[in-house]
Amino acid sequence: VRGLADLAAALEAAAGGDVLLSLRRDDERLLSAARLAEPASARWGGELAKPWLGVRTQVLTEELARLLATPDLSGFRISEVHPWTEAERSGLRVGDVIVELDGEAVEARRAQDAENLEREIETRAIGDRIELGVVRDGRRVELSVPLEARPRAAEEARVARQRELEFAVREIGFLDRVENHWQRDQSGVLVTEVTPGGWAQMGGLAAGDLVLSVAGRAIADVAAFESEMSAVLAARPDVIPVFVRRRWRTHFVFLEPEWPGPDSVPGGFR
Repeated sequence: VRGLADLAAALEAAAGGDVLLSLRRDDERLLSAARLAEPASARWGGELAKPWLGVRTQVLTEELARLLATPDLSGFRISEVHPWTEAERSGLRVGDVIVELDGEAVEARRAQDAENLEREIETRAIGDRIELGVVRDGRRVELSVPLEARPRAAEEARVARQRELEFAVREIGFLDRVENHWQRDQSGVLVTEVTPGGWAQMGGLAAGDLVLSVAGRAIADVAAFESEMSAVLAARPDVIPVFVRRRWRTHFVFLEPEWPGPDSVPGGFR
């Protein structure tokens, strides 16, 4: 190993497998066997999907119930109904108080009861239809809602690392679209890491940017990003235009790397 670039390349190649290490300690030359774990950020897929109601709730505590002039009411108040969900299609609304699930009263009066509804939902199966009793504007309403699969968490999304330009991206999911108020068909990849002082940062790329295109080619997902970056690395242009969405605005950033010569160590370290 001649430097950090060699070490980084060797560790990446051996990730998830056994590796023989040759170490020097004072005048000794030692050998050691080690197994390198796959980096958590490179894994994707995760555990099996769980059933999900498609809403966010808060416990209607005794204090809240009193302030709302409904001291005898307890349950889960819906604070958000996610768009494009079975919950929305079934007619659940913000402000509804869930008081009954499949004919059984729900227990929720204290802040520590916040997970009770989710636990009950997770005892069902994806596709099951649950019967909810809710109180809406003082009236009892009965609703039937099919359960769907919980959206994949950000930690489970597919990741791609661009070592030469020193940044990483991941696929966007349902909750990214909801939380950022994007359209349901929004495409692109989300920047998750930018190495301080690296080519990407110097060009103006920032964590949280949504990459929409690279070198004029639309980026739909991580697979498209990897394909386009392979073409860029092969062409080695002086300037790489990257079109991004940052919050509510879109703009270009321009990456201007100094490509290593043919005899340089690969890996993008300067």
